[in-house]
Amino acid sequence: MATSGTANKMSNVLFYNRDVKLVAKEFIKFPGIVQVGMFGAIARHNFGYDIHLALVVSDEAMFDRYLDVVREYHERTAQTRDERQVRLAAFDVLWGRHKPTWHKLHKERDINLRDHLDLAVLPFDWPKRVDQLEPMLGTSSPVSLSEVTATVTFLETQV
Repeated sequence: MATSGTANKMSNVLFYNRDVKLVAKEFIKFPGIVQVGMFGAIARHNFGYDIHLALVVSDEAMFDRYLDVVREYHERTAQTRDERQVRLAAFDVLWGRHKPTWHKLHKERDINLRDHLDLAVLPFDWPKRVDQLEPMLGTSSPVSLSEVTATVTFLETQV
């Protein structure tokens, strides 16, 4: 899997655990998302230039639809695309009509959160299927599932 390449160090915007927790509280409100976790630099070091979120969905059909949308974007675009933008666009296709205030951080810190956000959408049983999912996810995940597994900290769970 490709790394996200989203780090925007030129902007010198640092995010901290508290920032990710605010964003996670908004993403858990989306239909079908049952867990939101952070991984990557912020999970390891408590700060970083990007917010990497693991979004666990409630059923396999929703996960399959996400993968289908990512594939559709790849088929429609002959040129190389920013994979992070593809993942965000696929998220918008599936959840775009349910836009709560997940951009709240943008208003508080006067930044465009989308420029610093990357997502890994995962099925509910993903920890048991890492070997099977890794080739399936390809570039639809910002990092390898082994990195997600090693660093993920779940912040929000739907009851």
